[in-house]
Order: sequence, then C-alpha cells, then structure tokens
Amino acid sequence: MPDDLAESLIHPRLPKQGNAKQSPQGPGWELFLIVALASLFVVLGAPVGYVFALAGIVAVLCAWRFPYAGFYIFLALALLTNWIVSIWTGRLEFSDRVFGGTIDIGVGELAAMAVFAAWTIRLFIAAIKDKEKIRLWRPWLPFVFAFVFLVVAQILSLFSIAQPDPLLVVKYALRPVFLVYLTCILLPVNFIQTKKRLLSSLLVLVAIGIFFALDGFRSLAVPINGSYLHFAVPMPILGRYPIGDNHNALAEILVFLAPASMALAALVRSRRAKRLAGYAAVFMAGIALLTFARSAWLAIGIEAVFLFATLWRPWLKKHIRTFLLLCIACVPLLGAMAVYSAQSEVKGSNESRALLASIAWDLFKSSPWIGVGAGAFVDRVAHVYAFTIEFGSPLDAHGMLQKVGAETGLIGLFALACVFWLIVSYGREAWTFVRKESRDERAVFYFLASGAIGAFVYQLFSTTSWTSHLWLPIGMFLAAARVLPSRHTEDPEYLNSHG
Repeated sequence: MPDDLAESLIHPRLPKQGNAKQSPQGPGWELFLIVALASLFVVLGAPVGYVFALAGIVAVLCAWRFPYAGFYIFLALALLTNWIVSIWTGRLEFSDRVFGGTIDIGVGELAAMAVFAAWTIRLFIAAIKDKEKIRLWRPWLPFVFAFVFLVVAQILSLFSIAQPDPLLVVKYALRPVFLVYLTCILLPVNFIQTKKRLLSSLLVLVAIGIFFALDGFRSLAVPINGSYLHFAVPMPILGRYPIGDNHNALAEILVFLAPASMALAALVRSRRAKRLAGYAAVFMAGIALLTFARSAWLAIGIEAVFLFATLWRPWLKKHIRTFLLLCIACVPLLGAMAVYSAQSEVKGSNESRALLASIAWDLFKSSPWIGVGAGAFVDRVAHVYAFTIEFGSPLDAHGMLQKVGAETGLIGLFALACVFWLIVSYGREAWTFVRKESRDERAVFYFLASGAIGAFVYQLFSTTSWTSHLWLPIGMFLAAARVLPSRHTEDPEYLNSHG
C-alpha cells in the first residue's frame, strides 16, 4: 500500500507542539456539500441500468470503508482521461437531447464521484456525533466563490445571441467545469492533510508517470504502419489508449509528473529513494522531450527557468560553466526538433491551429461579453465550411484562452483570471510560511509549483483545459502549500478507516 511504502521512506519525527489552528467561521459547508453531491448525480442525467446503479453503491460503500485507498485509486486513474465507459441513460427525450442516449464518462471521474460521496457521508456522520471536534478538521473549500463565479459565467453564455442550447450550456458548466473543482481540487486539499499523505499521493502519481514513460520509451523501437517511430507516443494497452493515442497526450501528463517525481525525491529521507525518484524525474522529462511536442518543450523550458530563478539559483551561480556545457549538449536535440517541425504533418497542424484561432477570434467578436455558449466551440467549427473541407472533422480550440473567450466572452475570461489570480496569491502567501521549513520541504513547494505552471502553459496550446491534466497539478500544489508548514501529524478522525 502507498502508506506503508511512505512510512518506510520517511523517518518519523516528533510532533511539533501546539494544537491545530481552528478555521474561521464561514458559510455552511454542509449545505455546499449537499449541493455539490446533488450536482454530481444530476450530471448523470436520467435513469441508468440497475447493474451500474448497484456498482455505484458498492463503490461508494468501499470508498466509505477505505477512504484513503479510494482516494489513491482516484489519483491513479485521474490522468487516464481517455479511458471512457458509456452508460445508457434510457429513452427519455431529455436524455437523448443532453446526452445523446449515453453518458461517456472517464473511470477517473467515476472513482472521484465514489470518493466524494463517501467523504460527504463521513463528514455528516462526524458532524452529527461531535460538532465541536470536527471544527478542527473543517473541510477547506479553496476559492469556492471564484469557481462559482466561473460556473455562473459559463451559464450566462446561454443568453448569447448565438442561441446555444440552454441544457447543453448548463450541462457543460456542471461537467466538466464545476466537476474538475470538486474532484481535482476539493478532494486533494481535504484528503492530503499531513506530509505522510502528501508523500503517499506523490508515490501513486510518480508510479503512473514511470509506467507511461516506459510505454513511451517502448514506442521508440516498435514499428507502426511499417516504419519506426522517431518520437515517443503512447502505445495501446489491451487495445486501449488510456491517456490518448498521440504524442501530445503522453507529453501532457509527463510535464507535471516529472516535477512531481522531483518533489517526491525532496520529501523522502532515504538517499537511495532520493536517487531513484530523481532518475525517474529525469527519465520522464526526457521522454516528454522525445515526444517532440512543441507545447511540452515550451512548458518544460518555463519550468526550468522558474526553478533556476528560484530553487536552483545558488547552484547556477556556482556552476555556470557546467550549465553552459549542458546547454551545448542539448543542441543536437534542438536540431532534431527543427527537423521534426519542418515536416508536412507539423505544418498542417500549424495551419489548422491558426485557422482555429481565427475562428475563435471571430466568435469572440460576434458576442464579446458572454460568448457563443459554453462547450459550443466544436459545434461552431463544424459549421465552418473552410475548416471541414481543409482539415476534416471539427476540432476544439487549441488554447484555453481562445476557448474560454469564444465560448463565454469577457465575463468568462475575467472569471478565469480571478481564479488564477487567487491561486497565485495563495501560493505567494503560503511561501511566507513554507520558507521557514527545511530546505527539502521548500524544494517540494517549488517543484509542485513548477508542475502547476507547466500544466498551465501546456493548456495555452492544448484542448484539455477542463480536465485533470491542468487542475490536478493545481490541486496537488494547493494541498502541499497548506501541508508543508502544517503542524498536523495525524489524519482527520472522520477519515479513519474504521470511522
């Protein structure tokens, strides 16, 4: 189990003196959790099969009995966004209109729903038993009002002059927009409340990263369509592509998981474990570069600039000559990227992205305040004759800002800016406390911050803005920023496996 391995990697410390600091009073979180849980099941729509309903009940009961095991399973599945199951919703007109008769949902989302439901049940039981004691472990709802504003901005787009389908707009505002907050931010920051849990969570994520990095390494030597690949891509696993079937899908998760592995190396106490985690980070970063995904190169480059400007700055001052030699050693790799970028397929990708950006700008100008409808971009592209003739099937906007601007206008962009401004502000405030901790714990903060930055940069050019690929790195960073200076050495009692 991850916790047992974590216990063997970190030496026990004497707990620091002082009681847990009580959170200030705020809006009733019980009401919020009721609404949030109801939203999850509303998203599921009309009646589902009895087998699925029974499986859901069993999953919730298992997650209630073993909450942390359920949370680790969610972490292991969260980034596998292409592992989809289809759930029949019946023959109701509402189901056909909103879901097309079936709901396509990721296994990571299903695991998150079970864990969220179990967590909610435990909270209510604990609140009923001892209202005073549970205040020590009040759920943290980071930036909830900013995210609600973001959801409202999505819903406001249903009043657009483009006349989007109101049901589809509301559905998109709840899933994926609100869902990523509940699963990728709310769960990590509330389940990870000690350094031991942070270590265990990083172990799970790094294990997933190593697995898919090895998969990408395997692809370098496996012939596909009669020719050998010259860049790393995901390979099919039992006929499926859990993270996607192109090189961007592999690079996208490694951009976050490589810094996560470095954070793990900083957090463990064993020198051997530090070396292994460090080697794993280098390996994942190398495979990410060998995908020759330009977004990955840019994201890793910005991560490196951030780390050299902060954590690695003293080393850089002392070893500037070594650093320059490393830069020279990377020249052949840059040459390979230049050759790859000159291929006709890459030029075609550039042209399609340029046209998508032009379409996004036109849609934004047509309704600059509230956009043309949340989740409506692909449908609008499908009606652009020039794109479908030149490039075939319609694509989503390759960039978070273009997508949000076109779909929800200036109000949506402002709401998104508020969310990221609050995240950055919290990180800066947390640093004033983390900087007083040990060098290793400061390193964990910087590495997870760089992972969140890299994930954000990647989404400026990608199509997975409202998935765990962006928001889980942010959730892990927020959890670490809260835990590293914390004096808590024990998990909340209401999450005890026997609770």
